[in-house]
Amino acid sequence: AVAAALRPGPGSAPEDAAERQAAKRRTLLGGAELGGYLFLGSYAQVLGLQATTSGQAAFITQLTTISVPVLEALLNRTPVPRGLWAASFVALAGVLVVAAGRMA
Repeated sequence: AVAAALRPGPGSAPEDAAERQAAKRRTLLGGAELGGYLFLGSYAQVLGLQATTSGQAAFITQLTTISVPVLEALLNRTPVPRGLWAASFVALAGVLVVAAGRMA
């Protein structure tokens, strides 16, 4: 729903006041929806951080570095570039090294 409301199409410039008002409403509703998702995600993360160690929290948070490109590839049906895979795994390895150092 959000992507369709925010995606410009052919002749996307509103012609009259009613169309501009409708476009503004769709934009505001889309922004409110995305803001709600952001709030829920941040709130869940804060609750999770209270129940775990900082090393585990960093590891779990860093998993988004890998999960976001994979989800994007699956949803868009496009391959993930090799460089992005490499960067993701290097970032994950860095968090593992830091987390392992704290456990020792």
